[in-house]
Amino acid sequence: MNKKVALSVLSATVFASMAASAFAAPKSGLYIGGNVDKYYSMNTLLGGMSSSALDQFSTEIGSAGFSNLIYVDFDGKGASIAEIMSATDFDSVKKDLTADKFEGVYSNIKADGSADGTYDPRNDAIDTPAGDLKVESVSAINATQLEVKFGTQVDKTTAETLTNYSFDGKSGGGTDDYLLATNGAVLQADGKTVILTLDPANYTYAKGKAWAVVVEGVQKKDDASQVIAKWANTVVIEDTTAPTVAEVTSKANGTTTNVSVKFSEPVEGSGIYKINGVTAAATPSATNPYVVNLVAGEALEAGKSYTLTIVNEEDLAVVSGAGNLVTTTKSFTVTGDAAAEGVKTVTVVDDNKVLVEFKDDMNPGKVTTTEVKVLDENGAALTATTEYTVSQPDLNDDTKFLVTIVDPTLFDDSNTRDLNLVVTNAAEDALGNKVASTTKAFKVTKDAVKPVAQSARVLKNTDGDVTGFEVTFDSNLTVGAPVTTGIRVINAAGTEITGTLGLATSTGAVTATAQNKLVVDLPADVALSSSVNGDVTILLPAALVQDDAFAQNTSSAKTLTVNLGAADTTKMTATVAPVAGSDNVYTVVFSEAVTTGSGAGGVSNPSNYKLNDVALPANTIITYVAATRTATIELPANYVTKDAADGILTVSGVKNSTGTKTVETVHTAVPTVDQVAPTLTAAKFLSDTTIELTYSEAMEDPSSALVGDEFLIKQGTTAVTLADAALVATKVSGFPNKVLLTVTGVPTTFDLTKAHTITTVDDGAGNNITDKVDVAETPNAQEADVKVDITK
Repeated sequence: MNKKVALSVLSATVFASMAASAFAAPKSGLYIGGNVDKYYSMNTLLGGMSSSALDQFSTEIGSAGFSNLIYVDFDGKGASIAEIMSATDFDSVKKDLTADKFEGVYSNIKADGSADGTYDPRNDAIDTPAGDLKVESVSAINATQLEVKFGTQVDKTTAETLTNYSFDGKSGGGTDDYLLATNGAVLQADGKTVILTLDPANYTYAKGKAWAVVVEGVQKKDDASQVIAKWANTVVIEDTTAPTVAEVTSKANGTTTNVSVKFSEPVEGSGIYKINGVTAAATPSATNPYVVNLVAGEALEAGKSYTLTIVNEEDLAVVSGAGNLVTTTKSFTVTGDAAAEGVKTVTVVDDNKVLVEFKDDMNPGKVTTTEVKVLDENGAALTATTEYTVSQPDLNDDTKFLVTIVDPTLFDDSNTRDLNLVVTNAAEDALGNKVASTTKAFKVTKDAVKPVAQSARVLKNTDGDVTGFEVTFDSNLTVGAPVTTGIRVINAAGTEITGTLGLATSTGAVTATAQNKLVVDLPADVALSSSVNGDVTILLPAALVQDDAFAQNTSSAKTLTVNLGAADTTKMTATVAPVAGSDNVYTVVFSEAVTTGSGAGGVSNPSNYKLNDVALPANTIITYVAATRTATIELPANYVTKDAADGILTVSGVKNSTGTKTVETVHTAVPTVDQVAPTLTAAKFLSDTTIELTYSEAMEDPSSALVGDEFLIKQGTTAVTLADAALVATKVSGFPNKVLLTVTGVPTTFDLTKAHTITTVDDGAGNNITDKVDVAETPNAQEADVKVDITK
């Protein structure tokens, strides 16, 4: 490219963005990637470059190619020159730039063409792409709940899949996992917010603790090919706000002893409750952690008002044995309910099913075949169990009950039946009120229509690999595990990829919560490739599934088209893992060969790696084995200052061996081990029997440990002989870095007219002087052989 062309491209780009209002990171200017790795700031570009610098500049642009030129305007937004030249204007393509758009560290070029230091724009770029497909935020609501906000409405199934969320490396809601197994992740009404609830049985609140939280695998609503970008960061959980009473309810048919108290957040249910001064028994709700159910000590009358007194109820932010406490009073009135309101609607929902909805919550034990009858055209009652059943489709909804006709001769004589439903006055609501006897006529017509597949979508994992398909039908299906091994798939080129996808050993599932959908699960995840990508044709065989009609009609054959998405042949990825048995050592496996050495894009450059968003120090040891494309990172001794399972190791900026690709930025939660020993920095006599020690960090309370063997004290040049029990260590209140030593044996005092030194000693028996740790940490003993003067 000649100099004239290079400058015309640049000037068109620069002046198209001059209207921007303010500077923002990354720094504005032109970033030349490829094998050049130079940054020309806006001041350099507009400040009058020398002729030799312009010649150099044009040569570099030509060798790098437009796709490796990134222009950033005054707003910190940008695009590649290739994108800009193919667009109608710069504004239509400029965007917030993620760290992985930049190749690494760039030399900062002056107007004369010489280098003046380096600049790493990745430190100023955003971590996730702007727009909808991202996690906007993750924040603690209280001690046991977090709120995840997405940039767009998300798929309910994947948003509520517990394994898509992890805390300190544990995902899911299993026996040892942190999330509640039931309702641990609940998508809210806005479709963009998920509330995560931690299980107090497995999770212990630690005030101010930073948890490593990862959100991944959540899909965009109605488009499984769009996966929300992985989010990984630390979230501090701290709850200092006491719960408040949101609602007190009680209903009675005359009198009752039952009262429900709903709080603003989950509570222990351990407070003292009194109604008009009489103690009530309190039990936390088994289904709603916000609710405490009370049994009053005396009968409460419908229509009367009462005063509820709550003393020391606590939330789950338990510190030193107690959470945030609430003591309050609340007035409430017992709502009178002296009569059941009866049947609200009777709706035919299938050719052999009728949904009965009541106006009140009912007692499920009093809405059975004993209380509900079905009569044929002649008024004869059908036989319970063998000819009809009554069930509760949703155990959390006591207003709806399903009557199912199971009589095998239902449609033997006619395709239409006129029947009657009778709810007798033996049925009772939740308060024991009997309903008025009700008869409702209904008609059922035999359903002989085959279910037909209407649409399908691809299911993917967080890496974009195909995991299966979801097929939606025009009617509800029989719940179960249909055989899906007869499904075939053909790609756009006409090549059958059934075998590639492993459909011959696939499995199917229809669940009661999504009864019109068939989920096909592949035996192994399949990465997109030259043959597995784009539009594919799915051939569904006849009789793949059955509907849930009386006749259980089998499905018709159907051909559907699904877009798998484009195979990304440009992406280079990395997988991070800790090395078992080695503290603070990690491996990074790259998807292709990478640039060796410690240069800007080199695999051994510590600036291409961060721990908790801080670049690794220059003395980090990074080795690389080309045969396995594996880098091993050894953190320096005395670098990590805290034991945790929530360190976030970030990899970015490493280039492939040809310099044409940069690894996709990856954030991974890794364990870190504090290896920094506390160092004695000063000592001072407070009296002739006490010495105050000062350390380099906060110290654990020695709790009157006997430490005579852990110090060498000299008076002048003579060592003072101390038995282990002759020196007692205690904490200094209000000064976390200090420890107090008190002489309790021989000698009984020190001669303060003489000079003294104190040296730390490793007695080989487990040092009692250690640094301050959290519950999960292993303490570090004081640094041995440190000598300081004891001042007066």
